Amino acid sequence: MDVITTHVNADFDCLGAMVAAGKLYPDALMVFSGSQEKSMRDFFLKSTSYVLNFTRLKDIDLNSVTRLIMVDCQHSARIGRFAEILKKPGLDVIVYDHHPESSGDIKPAGGVIRECGSSTAILTLILRERGIEVNPTEATLMMMGIYEDTGSLIFPSTTVDDYHAAAWLLEKGANLNTVADFSTQELTSEQVSLLNDLLKSLKTSDLKGVAVSIAHASVDHYIGDIAVLAHMMRDMENLQALFIAVGMGSRVYIVARSRIPEVNVGEIMHDFGGGGHATAASATVRELTLHQVLAKLDQTLRDRVNPRRVARDLMATPVKTIPSATTITEAEELLTRYNVNAMPVMADGVMSGIISRNIVEKALYHGLGHLPVSEYMHTEYVQAAPDTPIHEIQEYIVGHDRRLMPVFELDELVGIITRTDLLRYMYAGDELYDLARDNLPVRSREVERLMNRLLSPRVVQILRDLGKRPHGHSGQDDSLGNHHHRGRGTPDPLQCQCHAGYG
Repeated sequence: MDVITTHVNADFDCLGAMVAAGKLYPDALMVFSGSQEKSMRDFFLKSTSYVLNFTRLKDIDLNSVTRLIMVDCQHSARIGRFAEILKKPGLDVIVYDHHPESSGDIKPAGGVIRECGSSTAILTLILRERGIEVNPTEATLMMMGIYEDTGSLIFPSTTVDDYHAAAWLLEKGANLNTVADFSTQELTSEQVSLLNDLLKSLKTSDLKGVAVSIAHASVDHYIGDIAVLAHMMRDMENLQALFIAVGMGSRVYIVARSRIPEVNVGEIMHDFGGGGHATAASATVRELTLHQVLAKLDQTLRDRVNPRRVARDLMATPVKTIPSATTITEAEELLTRYNVNAMPVMADGVMSGIISRNIVEKALYHGLGHLPVSEYMHTEYVQAAPDTPIHEIQEYIVGHDRRLMPVFELDELVGIITRTDLLRYMYAGDELYDLARDNLPVRSREVERLMNRLLSPRVVQILRDLGKRPHGHSGQDDSLGNHHHRGRGTPDPLQCQCHAGYG
């Protein structure tokens, strides 16, 4: 028997993903592992037209389950009684989840686990790729899942896949009026009272240079959808990282939201038996009081929050600069010598602009190599201070397509951050190749064989003849062991390696 399930306290992404999984596994039973969020319960009460073929957990013989298809969850502590059969011999566990692969303790035999704004989007795109049709009712339910977990496609965790999936569902007849009705529920009087208590307790602390906010409250009965309150608080107070802990009876519910890479709430909630991804996560804690949970949260944050990175941590110093009277031809030699694509221009000890390799090459092409760089340098630029946050630098360099950003302390140029420096920070841990800095061998014989195979003998001979023509190659090595061309002749592509590694 095949069973499709999800985590307890299921939300609309769980519902949408289960519906999509039901299309992939048409013979499987859809079974909730536990309770659902209040918004889900209200939906089932108000929308009787959306009749779904769900089976109750108590009607399932767990020993008869041979394949367990899980959506939006990888953690055994979050699937209720289904955790009892995870080690049963012969059981296949299939997982479709948008949380990081390391977020749970379940090791699946199949499925798809990759970071995305919603689990529903992952399954929706599988349906599209396999040509499996969905009707307007199914498309609406799946769209609700995507909209909930992506905040109507505006949360930072939203990906291109979520947009593609939503577009396909809209083509299939998804009803956006229904989606909007259940995505923008009004707060109940209980939620308003709880929100007021949370705002009164809200405290923001500086932790390793990162602003982390914590709010807490206690109620004597269960109140659903506290994740909605977390979103409202974050937006109302413009918070970067927020944790709310609410004691409800014998349990403590934690909801966490983060806008900054220094606080990965998915990893933090994992320590509480919960799960999620870097920007949104939650946990339900038993056997601990609210006071104990807050104490543990405080210590976990001290261990898990990464220090805030600022310009001082990335900048290169001392800075290599070019005098404003330097000619374009001399500037090209300096850029090549130092393996950089842009350099600050100094006039009387003060930075007056930035000259880039792109501008230099264009000036040389037009025969303007004798003119000073001050004639063509960029004079408009944004400068950073040593304590400028990295996200502001990223916004300038990436958002405005700049090659570098100077760092000033008072009026003194103390460092510089290049696009490559920023990329190394953004993709720390990943291999980032910088061909201009690596001495990579050029397999010229392989290139020659490839050219002989793809080009006609006449074209190859023309290239060889061009390569034999004088082109101003000096053969002179600079101080870094590089050699370069002087002049604008054409090198033999089969012999010369002067430009290998320059983009």
